Amino acid sequence: MFTYSRYIGWNMQKKHKRISSRDVAERAGVSQATVSRVFTPGKQVSVDKRHRVMKAADELNYKPSIIARSLIQNSTRIIGIVMKRFESSYYTCALDLFSQKLQTLGYSIMLLNINGDQSLEETLPIALEYQVDGLIITSATLSSPLVEECTRFDTPVILFGRVNNGENVHSICTNNESGGRQIAEYLIQKGHRRISYIAGEAGSSTNRDRFRGFNERLMEDGITLY
Repeated sequence: MFTYSRYIGWNMQKKHKRISSRDVAERAGVSQATVSRVFTPGKQVSVDKRHRVMKAADELNYKPSIIARSLIQNSTRIIGIVMKRFESSYYTCALDLFSQKLQTLGYSIMLLNINGDQSLEETLPIALEYQVDGLIITSATLSSPLVEECTRFDTPVILFGRVNNGENVHSICTNNESGGRQIAEYLIQKGHRRISYIAGEAGSSTNRDRFRGFNERLMEDGITLY
């Protein structure tokens, strides 16, 4: 009787042997370390050796294993991007630019989506489990325990569009307070006096700073929010 388990075993035997970097090195007449350098972005290899390695790899249909390379180099070459607002064209544009630039630098991205029912505390550990080489967090702020967790894993963190005054966290953000003042100044110059303010996400540093600059500039001219 031809059982399913026997079929699986027979079918697996039919698969070709996985070509390794050692096979490529033997075919090209170079060391295994040279093969690794050829397939590592930014590594210097002579034109002759690069040509021989690429020719051998093409003949053997070799594809480098990212998993194996990450174990050897202790680097996954993955950057985690945590995003909260996919419905915003601003953040989807930012994601496009992030991914394009990171790919040119030899990195892959792991995209983590925070929906309305989730929190950063639930999502971030997933990226840390994959030992990403860095984290870019958009439209969210890090709590102190999360900062400590990233520090423990030695994972660099960049906040995009948010400000965090804690240690070990870098922030890329516009001067929102100045922006708020400029908008208020524009409305005042246009002669407006009944001015309202529609806020963004409650508790966010961007909204807090924009409102502070906006309201302080109105108060300087004796204007209160309508």
